[in-house]
Amino acid sequence: MESPTILVVDDEDVILTFVAAVLKRSGFRVLAAPDSDEALRLTQSGAEPLDLAVLDIIMPETNGPQLYLALRRYYPNLRVLYISGFHPEEVSRRCGGARAEFLKKPFTSEQLLSRVRRELERPATIGV
Repeated sequence: MESPTILVVDDEDVILTFVAAVLKRSGFRVLAAPDSDEALRLTQSGAEPLDLAVLDIIMPETNGPQLYLALRRYYPNLRVLYISGFHPEEVSRRCGGARAEFLKKPFTSEQLLSRVRRELERPATIGV
């Protein structure tokens, strides 16, 4: 069985590098992008399998929720885990009130892996 593929998008290089390294060390296939444009370029054909997106909430130009909606065109069952330094209520507000899986920065590698595995175990659902 092929390892799950995870897209990681964060405009903070330190966070992007940390998250990608932790996931790769744990056996996941990782696509990493510093912004939404690069993320869409990596995934625009829908040819790459994609199981989970780990997205920063606040990024220049396109935020995490907007990027997630764009990714869903190619991956309708895509799961998402948002990461942010914002308080959970602010994350919910920025996500339009929709229920959003969220991990508050800063986090440890153990916390990240626990949440990623939990998201991957959930049934994929169509809809935000």
